Amino acid sequence: MLLKKGSIGQEVSYWQKFLVEKGFLNDSVDGIFGKNTEDATKAWQTANGLVPDGEVGNNSFRKAKEQGYKHSPEANWYPPRPDFSSPTQ
Repeated sequence: MLLKKGSIGQEVSYWQKFLVEKGFLNDSVDGIFGKNTEDATKAWQTANGLVPDGEVGNNSFRKAKEQGYKHSPEANWYPPRPDFSSPTQ
């Protein structure tokens, strides 16, 4: 999954809420990844030692999850879960 300028939807709302809670976004949570969300993402990335590209990919999601980021259960996370049952089952 990749969130970037132009992305819309529930996952963007979750990301915006995270940025608001961390003090990086002073805007409404509207589910639209616009310039303010991009700028806030870059500021958060810089503060967390990530490349400030304004896009939320695997590295940003990983770091955000360490900080309590909650995402939608429908999100497509990389890597995908294996398509076989556990050897203990």
